[in-house]
Amino acid sequence: MQRGVRVKRRGFTLIELLVVIAIIAVLVALLLPAVQQARESARRTQCRNNLKQIGLAIFNYEEMTGCFPASALPSRGPGTWAWGPAWAVAVMTFMDQEGLRGAYDFHGVNSIHTGLVYTGYNVDNGRLLSGLRMSWMFCPSSPVNKMGLLGQTTPANGVQSITYTAVTGASNHSSTVNYDANTNIHAATGRQSTGGVLIPFRCLKMRDVTDGTSSTILVGEQSDFCVRSDGSLVDCRSDHGHGFPMGVAFTDTRYFNSTTVRHPVNTKSYTATGVVFYGANNPIQSAHHGGAHVLLGDGSVRFLSESLNLQTFYDLSNRDDSNPIGDF
Repeated sequence: MQRGVRVKRRGFTLIELLVVIAIIAVLVALLLPAVQQARESARRTQCRNNLKQIGLAIFNYEEMTGCFPASALPSRGPGTWAWGPAWAVAVMTFMDQEGLRGAYDFHGVNSIHTGLVYTGYNVDNGRLLSGLRMSWMFCPSSPVNKMGLLGQTTPANGVQSITYTAVTGASNHSSTVNYDANTNIHAATGRQSTGGVLIPFRCLKMRDVTDGTSSTILVGEQSDFCVRSDGSLVDCRSDHGHGFPMGVAFTDTRYFNSTTVRHPVNTKSYTATGVVFYGANNPIQSAHHGGAHVLLGDGSVRFLSESLNLQTFYDLSNRDDSNPIGDF
């Protein structure tokens, strides 16, 4: 009887296996940047849409009240140290947050501070906002923490920090007050302007924007870290760790959740003048490559290049300087 022929099966050699692995690695290396780029493009689009939503809310507010929201308002009259809420609280009604705004304590029932919401101050608002996250407040590309006031008894889960800030004007405006020489760590440092549209203590009307709404910035992006002189990263958003509700008080020089434009787009140096904790000039900057988004007074959103001429940036930040706007 004839025996069956045994067929020897040949497997991959080590060299062939290494070649296959190398080819796969090359393909992954080629495809990964494209995948990452596509993801960042989607995140950047969402960031842009966030600002468009904010713009619609601001214009609905203006239509209902007859003026733009202030960057922040105090919760009591002149001569009092009473922190009121910032602009994002004012527009919540128009961001599908009617119930939240309705429950918010604007009158200081148990505390005169309606924007200062941690232990010892307005804990009612702190409890209301504790752990709450609203997608329109946060750029999805941002690596910074979504929550401020973490570690407090109230709000136990922190209050959201926003990655967009009101622009109160530019540091070259005639309204600018110079606090560069300040050494008090509990007071403003830098230059504060009220030459913009969203400014503290009062709301402006459309007619006040004499430079035209299509060339005046309302809100700018702050979605990345700044860098200290030793290379370490630091959160340099204008809420200064206090969350989106924190605004202003009459007897305090600090403005929260707003900035005066002083430095070029995408400045990230924490040693720049006025860029510090309680700094008045924390920059418009982003986690996107090459620039940052801004919302203009006509509701459009523009991506400003980090190479934008600084004077043009100033002109865009002021509402009434009458300077012709260069390309942007």
